Amino acid sequence: MDMRICFISRCRLPSYNVPKDGNTFLGIEFPRCLGRKGHNLIIGSKSKLDDYDIRFLNLFEQVVLASYSNNRVKDSFTFYRALKKIMKRTRIDIVHLINTDYLVFPLLCKIFKETRKLKLIYTFSMPYFKRMAFRDYLLVHIKRIAFSKLFDGICVTSPLLYDLLIKQNIDKEKIFLIPPPIDSVFFDSEARYKTKSKLIKQNRDQVSIVLYFGDLHPLRFPARKVLNAISLIKKENINVKLIAVSRYGSEHLKINEMAQKMNLNGNVICYTKSLRNEEKVELYSNADVVIFPFEGFMGIDPPATLLEAMSCGKIVVASRIQSMPYIIKDGFNGILVDPLTPEKLAEQLKFTLTSEEAKKMGANARETILQHFSKEKVTQKLLRMYKEVSHSM
Repeated sequence: MDMRICFISRCRLPSYNVPKDGNTFLGIEFPRCLGRKGHNLIIGSKSKLDDYDIRFLNLFEQVVLASYSNNRVKDSFTFYRALKKIMKRTRIDIVHLINTDYLVFPLLCKIFKETRKLKLIYTFSMPYFKRMAFRDYLLVHIKRIAFSKLFDGICVTSPLLYDLLIKQNIDKEKIFLIPPPIDSVFFDSEARYKTKSKLIKQNRDQVSIVLYFGDLHPLRFPARKVLNAISLIKKENINVKLIAVSRYGSEHLKINEMAQKMNLNGNVICYTKSLRNEEKVELYSNADVVIFPFEGFMGIDPPATLLEAMSCGKIVVASRIQSMPYIIKDGFNGILVDPLTPEKLAEQLKFTLTSEEAKKMGANARETILQHFSKEKVTQKLLRMYKEVSHSM
């Protein structure tokens, strides 16, 4: 590809080798797909760099570390100055903004559009949710309509977002569906990562492990419903252990206290830790089933953890929410629970833990990732998008 792409994201360093929240995941993974000389990168402020970061950043021709704050207008001008700095040194054909919420920035970039025929792409990865306040709901619509006028291409990460934009009468020719890229070579249970965790190693052969990895906010992890489901499975004489891991926060303390009151001390392990990717693969690989009991929206759509678990060949049990029904074909590559009740969840978990038929779903889940979400497939889609945008009027 002879065109030059400049990525702009609000990622923080360090480190590219530790998990980020949904807001920064794409800002890391999209550039990784095209991480080679000839492309440029502007990212948020850093506190330190490790060897992994330096190796990654060296793939780019130029990198600008532009600090940001919570002031959107100030950050818009900061990133604008950073872009000017790069453009003085090299030619740029396309600027790709990834989950930056700097409302003034696109207006500033209009100057470049007119003088240098610069093309602009914006990535949407977060749908609104029905519980959103009317004011925020209205702002989301206004922002999308405004951005559709300012940008030459709009990149969305899920069919749900694609449909939302179509319903808002945004030009279909401008919208490109580019899902989150997953490193299917790294996230693979067959890699046989050595089990180091005492939580998994202890009585592994006698215990069925149900894994949840992500935010412990009630909209993402309705603790009482999940624990009630574990309690119902326990009554069926199935030796089950729920492992719930969050990157941050103190919700795990409340959940462990709840488990104690429900006499689930030996069946629930909940803790907070920022896991390295190797540790995540270890957890995925040793789980019997991975759950996504979402009741509301938080983070990118689809969730990266869902795709990672499927890439590891795991059976996933998820709510029928967001883009889950677009990805999970119930009974083929996973299970959808609707409505999400303790009884329904327990019924489906029991099926996945005791049925030989359910094991086929894990293989189908991995094949889904290889066909639609692997790094190679997403890179092809990104290149196609850049080509079409570059030739648009």
